[in-house]
Amino acid sequence: MRPRRLAVLLAALATLGATGAVGADAIQEFLRRHWRQPLAPQGPPPARFSPLEASLQPESCGTCHPYGDEELKSRVEGIQDRHHALMTRAGQAATSMLDAIVAVRKPYDDRNREAAVAKARESLAKKADFAKLGPEEQEKKIAAATKGNLLAMWQEMVEKEPKLKELGELQRAAQWRLDFVAAENSTGFHAPQETARILGESIDLSRQAEVKAVAMAGGRTPEVVPSEPVPDNRPAVR
Repeated sequence: MRPRRLAVLLAALATLGATGAVGADAIQEFLRRHWRQPLAPQGPPPARFSPLEASLQPESCGTCHPYGDEELKSRVEGIQDRHHALMTRAGQAATSMLDAIVAVRKPYDDRNREAAVAKARESLAKKADFAKLGPEEQEKKIAAATKGNLLAMWQEMVEKEPKLKELGELQRAAQWRLDFVAAENSTGFHAPQETARILGESIDLSRQAEVKAVAMAGGRTPEVVPSEPVPDNRPAVR
């Protein structure tokens, strides 16, 4: 995966933790399962493949793809560059959506923070090991517990409020599509039209959620991230 593509996905996943959709541990587990290094060997081809289908030799591929090396390279690079630009736009749309949702959540957190801190201190005070910690470590524990309490309070509010629940559903649908394309990892080459369709849906769903979140936050719009232009390097038609 290209570093920039991974950065876009990681930024979106990290922000998800702030909205309560995914925790930090879940993000790390997701990355551990789906971005293993080094990549496992592909293994032998299926038994049903003919010798031609099983071959990875360029001349074998040329049987069905009768293009010169330069034209084939140009086609691949054109598809992957356009796909990368579109996936970057999807990542930007997801980040803007999440920023807008965070703006909706902030007033809830501000109102409940005092209660969340009190609950954190009360629960930690009952633990014998907590009293043995130094002041700095105690504050870290209290901050972590407060964050968990705020998340639990927010999740309860989401379940009660249909508009917030709809935001979560749109966020999940948009992020799932972006994650699916990123995890597929061919940079669009395996199925360029289908991956473009999925990314288009992801962008649309992210923008729907962003518009609804901005309206709920009183019209305050998040900072706009300029879109990366789609390179016009399509191979010449022959």
